[in-house]
Amino acid sequence: MLNAHLLDSKTKKCGHQHQTVMPRQLPAIALVLRRDARQKMRKYPPLRDLVLTMRYDFSVVSGMQNTFETFRSLTSDVLLLSDTKSPAYLRKSSIALERVLPKSRRIEFNGLNHSGPWNVDRGGKPNTVARAMREFFKA
Repeated sequence: MLNAHLLDSKTKKCGHQHQTVMPRQLPAIALVLRRDARQKMRKYPPLRDLVLTMRYDFSVVSGMQNTFETFRSLTSDVLLLSDTKSPAYLRKSSIALERVLPKSRRIEFNGLNHSGPWNVDRGGKPNTVARAMREFFKA
C-alpha cells in the first residue's frame, strides 16, 4: 500500500515534495498512516482508504493516452478545469480536450494546483472552484 502511494505521487508529480523527491520514505508514510488510523473523531476518510483507490488513477490515465479525438463527437457542454501549478501533462491534456470538444469551456486557476478543490484546511480553495462551476451550470 505504501509503495502504491509513493508510486502514485511520483508518477503523477502531484504529491508533496517529500513524496516525489525523496526515495522510498516508507517509515515516515507508515507513521502518518498509523497516526491517521488512530483518530477517533474524523472529518475525512482514513488515508489508508484513499491510498487504496490510487491504483485506479493509473488505470484511467494510462488507458486514456492519445484518445483525445474520440471525444470530438461529444455534443454536451463540458467544463474543463485546470491550474497553473499541477504537472504539465494535466494542463496539456485539458488544452488538448478543449481543442477537440465542440462545446467546451476551459478555466485555468492561476496559483492553484491539483488539490485546488480540496478543503480549505488541507490547503485547497474550494470556493474559487465552486464559483466557476456555479457560473458554468447557470449558463
